[in-house]
Amino acid sequence: MLSDAAPPTLSPIVTTGAAKPEGQTVAEYGIVSAYQRVLADDPDVTMPVAAIEALISVLGQTTSSTVMETLDIIRTEAERLKASVPNPVPLAAGTDLFQQYLLRSLKKQDGSSSRRAAAAAAAAQSAAATTATDSFEETRQYLIRNSRLFASRAKQARAAIADRGARIITEGKVVLTGGGSRTVAAILLRAAELHTAEHGSPRFRVVYVVDPRFSSPPPATAPSSSAQQSQSQEQQHRQQQQQQQHPSVAAALRARGIPVAEVAEREVAHVLRTAGVDFAVLGAEVLCQNGGILSRIGTFNIAELVRAYGKSVYVAAESHKIARVYPLSQMDLPRCGVQQQVVRFTTGADADAPAPEPPKPADDDPVDYTPPQMITKFITEYGTKTPSDIYEMLLDIYS
Repeated sequence: MLSDAAPPTLSPIVTTGAAKPEGQTVAEYGIVSAYQRVLADDPDVTMPVAAIEALISVLGQTTSSTVMETLDIIRTEAERLKASVPNPVPLAAGTDLFQQYLLRSLKKQDGSSSRRAAAAAAAAQSAAATTATDSFEETRQYLIRNSRLFASRAKQARAAIADRGARIITEGKVVLTGGGSRTVAAILLRAAELHTAEHGSPRFRVVYVVDPRFSSPPPATAPSSSAQQSQSQEQQHRQQQQQQQHPSVAAALRARGIPVAEVAEREVAHVLRTAGVDFAVLGAEVLCQNGGILSRIGTFNIAELVRAYGKSVYVAAESHKIARVYPLSQMDLPRCGVQQQVVRFTTGADADAPAPEPPKPADDDPVDYTPPQMITKFITEYGTKTPSDIYEMLLDIYS
């Protein structure tokens, strides 16, 4: 069994974000446009990291001279960004994490300023205020200047997860996965490397669950409002990842010599027994504070079936996906801010009714909630964690 590492601590969270297009004011640019640009420029970026990059980018284009002004800007822009998408929970994980880091940085800077002021008690009050202002500006510039650090650490986290997760894929195992998770793909590819180094070839097999919704590209749309543009960009980002990941993950695994069987979602219960599946490794969009996860719809189905057969379910995800949400069932998703309509009842009389509105982006790519009792362990960059450990990790971040 993997050993657990030390719990996470807040390191300097700084990102590049997107550069402001020339000739645009900050108001015209905005955090929604920044978020769209980050998603478009980097297909591998996670939504929490994209939200942080967008927040830092807007902060870099905004002049502020006080702590309160900066915090107000951050809160306002974070709320604006979350309001622009139908599923704001992954974004909230990133924006909340950044705000917590900013608060700690400002408090630390304020403490440093206070010590300097105490040492120079004879200085004039205006000079002390100037020192505090200069000190704050140094902090703000530090965040902007070191803009690549957090994004690179997020990608390093994926590599660390791959190293840890690969250890559970021992010789002869049959692994069930699906959903196009880049983190899970990294684990499988790393396991292939380790097996090849030790045995000359991979000694495990993969059952890959394919989602038919992403077998063809989404239709082109022309949204009019800023919020619709953000929803469309996020939808395209999600669908591009899903559409590319399904064929490319299986192809990449086969290219490494791993035997892969692609199955439909409706075949999962059958192949769990007939293929001799040992355990499942799944990805997640959000780690909830109670140890459950939000992920693409169908994840709950797979986890429930795997657990019903007495097999383990591992969830591979970066710690920056932890969000302060506490759903108890699928019914709680609207309370958490997720806007989606999966069920639509119609009758024969509806055939003569006016054409319904096009589905929202979240309806095209909905999520479901997998409760903690369906999850055996989480594989994070800090080691393997139980569902109850997620709350401890959240406390370490936000306390």
